[in-house]
Amino acid sequence: MIKERNIVLILGIFLSLPLSAAVHINQLGYESEGPKTALIESSSAISSTSFTIETAAGSVVHTGTSGPSQTVEGWIGRFFSVCDFSSFTTPGKYIFKSGTEVSEQFEIGSNFLFKKTVSDQVGFFNGMRCKLEDRSIPKFSSGGSFDVHGGWNDATGDLGKYLSHLSFANYMNPQQIPMVIYSLLRSWELDSTNLKTMNTGILQEAAYGADYLMRILDAEGYFYQIIFDRWGWDEAREICSWDYDKTVTPEYLQSGHKVADLQSAFREGGGMAIAALAKAASMKVSGEFTATAYLDGAKKGYTHLKANNTKYCDNREENIIDDYCALMATVELYKATTDEIYLSDARIRAASLIGRFDSRGFFFSDNRKRRPFYHAAEEGLPVLALINFLSIDETYLQEIKSLLNKWREKQLSLNDPAANPFRYARMTWSPFDPSKSGAINPASNLAAGKTLTASSTENGHPVNDAVDGSMTTRWGSVLYNGADLTCQEWLAVDLGGTYNINEVTVVWEAAHGTQYTIDISQDGNSWTSIATESAGNGGTDVFQISPAASAKHVRVHATKRSLQYAGVSIYEFQVKGAVGEQDPDIDQEPVVLNTSFFQPHTNETGYWWQGENARIASMSAALLAAEVTLNPGFRFGDNDISHLAVSQLDWILGKNPFDICMMYGYGYENYPDYPGKPDYAFPNVKGGICNGITSDSINETDVWFMPNGGTDADWRWIEQWLPHNAWYLLAVSNLSYVLERPILATLPSTPAINASLANIKLTGNNINFTSGGKTAEVSIVDIKGRVVARKAISGNGTISLKNFRSGAYCAIIKSGNSRKTLGFSVTK
Repeated sequence: MIKERNIVLILGIFLSLPLSAAVHINQLGYESEGPKTALIESSSAISSTSFTIETAAGSVVHTGTSGPSQTVEGWIGRFFSVCDFSSFTTPGKYIFKSGTEVSEQFEIGSNFLFKKTVSDQVGFFNGMRCKLEDRSIPKFSSGGSFDVHGGWNDATGDLGKYLSHLSFANYMNPQQIPMVIYSLLRSWELDSTNLKTMNTGILQEAAYGADYLMRILDAEGYFYQIIFDRWGWDEAREICSWDYDKTVTPEYLQSGHKVADLQSAFREGGGMAIAALAKAASMKVSGEFTATAYLDGAKKGYTHLKANNTKYCDNREENIIDDYCALMATVELYKATTDEIYLSDARIRAASLIGRFDSRGFFFSDNRKRRPFYHAAEEGLPVLALINFLSIDETYLQEIKSLLNKWREKQLSLNDPAANPFRYARMTWSPFDPSKSGAINPASNLAAGKTLTASSTENGHPVNDAVDGSMTTRWGSVLYNGADLTCQEWLAVDLGGTYNINEVTVVWEAAHGTQYTIDISQDGNSWTSIATESAGNGGTDVFQISPAASAKHVRVHATKRSLQYAGVSIYEFQVKGAVGEQDPDIDQEPVVLNTSFFQPHTNETGYWWQGENARIASMSAALLAAEVTLNPGFRFGDNDISHLAVSQLDWILGKNPFDICMMYGYGYENYPDYPGKPDYAFPNVKGGICNGITSDSINETDVWFMPNGGTDADWRWIEQWLPHNAWYLLAVSNLSYVLERPILATLPSTPAINASLANIKLTGNNINFTSGGKTAEVSIVDIKGRVVARKAISGNGTISLKNFRSGAYCAIIKSGNSRKTLGFSVTK
């Protein structure tokens, strides 16, 4: 039986029930030359059926036959028949008919999605601008007053401003405000011609964001991670980070628990902040700050993070997110400066990122290659970072092309239409097990829940009180009473396995150790000191252990105390690190690989999962960029990559099981405003994209959308969030780039000139060529492939860019059958 549309209105709030519309389409429309499919949904299998595409007046312009009914494993009670009308390319407005089922009207057009939606993408960011004063905000726990005004609200239910969050989970950091700025700038590069015509103000919006980054760049050189007020539930807005701590009571305070780790590592927004500032500088964009100031800020931030990054990583180890964010930073810095140090660092990051790739077609996140890379917001970014690297250097050209090809084939095999009629991008992941994962949540503390012992114990203050996460309970040794302050008191933890210890924190009560050591052991009997304090004054002592120390046991051992009448007492004893590389029992176990449509709910965060519209848009962008890199003659059309890339956008724009267009103000079914905190959360912004569809909370193989009926529990589905629009904008800009046939997609594949003999550099307003003494032809072509400058050289040559119009260009040096290229942009 064909399902009827089933949308219910209750007190003005619509609920999308599991029985969806019978016909699922992209509610905006389709690219003329691209893939075009509709899905008929039924509650039982049906035979292939005919369908027509008709004008509003009823004229039939195309006929076809649906494919057979398909099921999706785990999606209960749903059958789908795919109707492909890709061969129909005539622009216009149409409806889809099959039997008694009739769709709403949709459009077909040339470069349709870009031209239809991009203005409101920029408008969305403008509508998300933070209007709070924020000119005197303190740092959490240390105070002060800092002007951090500007920036964008993170979401319709969150007036906080984020470079990233989820840092405590190590492998889940999304790029937030910096990704918005980069997307705005990169989109201009990809299609400045159309954007000028549309007069979107895209560069002004990017400058607004870059100005904010300059304000949150500390004098020491790090970027502030979050300006946060706990979604309106705290009166104080503070510069901080936050974690999820199950030890906090009441329960509603467990999420958004403020911590003082406010510095942003590369993966915590720092890398993409540097990339965004450097890109703005190279494009000569300016706002309240000049392009020169942006570049100085980017350099300052990079110099600081290059020296201090692991100090800011919550587990004190870099991972794949640090690599691809730092790679983006170094590539953009090199483009802005042509300083060889950034090129050298970019090569190091590119090599590290390539080394994380598995021949089976996916990346690993961790250094031990136990955790496959999956990410709810930016799964396509590692691929785009490597492609961006190729724009400045070809050192790893063959390795990257081989990687891209394997990744591409993996995506096609994961998303075979026979088992995935929507072509929704699936992910590869491993079940999360804290005891076997390199990811350690600092909120849980390596010592928490483990076996603790002590030299002695004061009544009422047992050893476990030192690892319970509370500053109101403590461990205490036996009491003393005498002028001799020497002692032999210790607290030790058996970690239950080998870990690489990189940080130990001791929070003392007034009765503190004035002389003590931090010791490690493999057997609990023979101890080695890794840190010594000879003049302790109490409070919180944090010991950074570099290089990390391998141990199964850790203790704090006091030999002198502060008070005559007391022993020593510790509020909190925290040990941080990662599972030891040398643990044979763990490394010999095979990595369990699962695949699914949506991220697993049990993950390093302890609570965070939501709709993944940002992720699938990032995959769309990466698929298109990878295909152009691998196949310069690629044409967007009725082919597998085009189908897979555009299917992610179709899903966002309404072709999904719930018939919801997740871009607000478009299509014929939207979602309600996210309620959030009264008088704090704000209404949906036109063009904004909500979090989206997830797996079911109980049966994670089934599909789910907004089950709670528009309450604040529905943030997982209906809250608008910056990264979704940042990635959608970049995806449709990449699509526009492919459709408009830029020169890099039409150049023939030829061997590259030896980099030691020939080179191209952008210096100020000049392109400088070196041919290594050989006769060569140098030229510059625009985005349409038109030669705008050409000359012959034998040695060195220069072409001035002073009279060039704004836009994307490619410089080319040819000698015989060899060539070298450099892509660049001109902004005026």
